[in-house]
This record gives sequence, C-alpha cells and structure tokens, in this order.
Amino acid sequence: MTTFPIVIAARHMHLTDSMRRHVEAKVDSLKLGALRITDAKVVLDAQMGVQVAEIILYCAHHTTLEAKTGTDNLYTSVDLTIEKIKREINREKALLERWQGRATGRYSPGRSCHEVECLLDL
Repeated sequence: MTTFPIVIAARHMHLTDSMRRHVEAKVDSLKLGALRITDAKVVLDAQMGVQVAEIILYCAHHTTLEAKTGTDNLYTSVDLTIEKIKREINREKALLERWQGRATGRYSPGRSCHEVECLLDL
C-alpha cells in the first residue's frame, strides 16, 4: 500500500486494469529513504508506434525527479523508466548525503564555518 498518491494518465490509448496494477506495483516498490515522496505522476503515451512512459516524482525539500523512456512495448517502457528513476534516486541520495556530511564526515553540526573552510583548504 502506498503512502503517497499515484496519478496515472493515459494519452492516445486506453489504460487497462493490468497496466494500472503493473504501474502502481512498480512505482510503489521505489524506496527513497531520506527523500520522501509526496506525489507521483505517471504518463503513458502512444506516439506514432512508440509507447512512451514518463514518471515524475515530487519529493520533500522541493526535489523533482523525472524519467522518460519510449519503446515498442509499454510494459518494457515502464520497466526501463523505473530503472532510470532508480538511478536518479541513488544520485540524489548521494548528493543529499554529501550535503549533510554523512559521506565524508567532515561536516558536522558542531563545527564552525571557519573550521569547515580550513578542512576544505587541505
């Protein structure tokens, strides 16, 4: 069961129940950890023989993650888009850890700005 709403929109096609369940299961399986998903939007589109899946995740702290993939099969497009968004999640987690100082241990709440600047000059 999701803790965030998932909006699924279909353009130029009919959205079947099996496709809806597949998309909801895949998006629900995403784990963000420190990044909290507040809303998810999935757009499924059929454009001149290409089935396009686009996923937009709205997260806490004004972070938006987007991924889009087009193939000849809609299920494959959804799966590849989920893989792309997982890579973006990992990248964003690494940036957040670096920003919070967990990755290097250099930045801690007890250090002053001057101490941090001295460490960066090393």
